[in-house]
Amino acid sequence: MSITYFNGLSWQDLSRDERFYCFCLYQKAKNNPRQFAELIASKAGLNVEPTDDWDVAVEVCFYRDYLWHKGKPVHGSGFSPKRTFDLCLFSSNTIIIIEAKVDQPFDTEQNKVFAEDSKKIRQLLGNEDLNIYLVALASSKYYKADANNGSGDALRPFNGRISWSDMYQEYVDEIFNQAENLYGSDKRKLIS
Repeated sequence: MSITYFNGLSWQDLSRDERFYCFCLYQKAKNNPRQFAELIASKAGLNVEPTDDWDVAVEVCFYRDYLWHKGKPVHGSGFSPKRTFDLCLFSSNTIIIIEAKVDQPFDTEQNKVFAEDSKKIRQLLGNEDLNIYLVALASSKYYKADANNGSGDALRPFNGRISWSDMYQEYVDEIFNQAENLYGSDKRKLIS
């Protein structure tokens, strides 16, 4: 689609928001959640038991919605009503939480919250045996830059990493190649 006031571009050409790209990935993943879970586990190096039953979700406001279905208020519960996971995979004994970035780096302060999620989810569900994995999704260029800088602090809370390039290779959809290439570049398409 070509939109005149965007100089012939579409919103897809302009977006840098990871939610947009996560929704695109969700559209692929929901067609075969098991295959998606196997892809994530393989690429991220997770020790996940195979299962036929996986559920995939996007923009998961876990604490708020779970407490609502239990008939309990989230306010005053100690759980954030605003905490949202970009993508999640659920099976009978495992939750894989995927936190995504497109053109921005992971933030060390934000990741402190991520690091607490495993403990909080187990506490809320009353299941200490639940396997919970936190996976970073970003450009492979970001991971290379992070390794070259030697910081590593922003990625410390994650159990594994996957890239937009991995998603492109799996689904051969140009939108994931676009997400891969936004990091570290000035790909602005100036509009008048």
